[in-house]
Amino acid sequence: MKETMPESKRFYDVIFEKLMEKFYGIEFNSSVESSVEHSLDLFKTAKKSIWVADGKFESGLWQSPKILESLNLAASRGVDVRILSGPEIHPTPEIKAAGEEGTIKFHQLKNEPNPKFTVVDEDHIRIEDTDFNTDNYRKAFIVKNSKMLGKRLAMDFTELWKRSHEIKFK
Repeated sequence: MKETMPESKRFYDVIFEKLMEKFYGIEFNSSVESSVEHSLDLFKTAKKSIWVADGKFESGLWQSPKILESLNLAASRGVDVRILSGPEIHPTPEIKAAGEEGTIKFHQLKNEPNPKFTVVDEDHIRIEDTDFNTDNYRKAFIVKNSKMLGKRLAMDFTELWKRSHEIKFK
């Protein structure tokens, strides 16, 4: 039986997160609000690319109008914005509109991408822990200025993109 995460963070999670933030500059998200805030910071600074691999786009992060607005603004600045989903996608009307306009490129895989991640400029990453993804507890971490991790996940994204097909929302 799979263990469920309690609504509040466990003490050792808090200590671990504080140590990782202090010594390695890793930011943790444990709520939709912090996920939106940290993702917006990444998207605002993007210069070349924002590549997102997610499953269904039904979580609170992707329901935030601020996130889609930030992705559209990045695309209007010439940033290559790509979103890769699994076979079962639940896009909001705003996501569908962005797909129809062609400002954001949407592709779909036969299987859900795992882990779910975002790569910005091959330099900054956001990885989501899919084991504890509920409305009450959302675990993700962001690593900024890491060429090694950024390039690795960009390579993974590129391989997934090659195996996917374009989504037509019309």
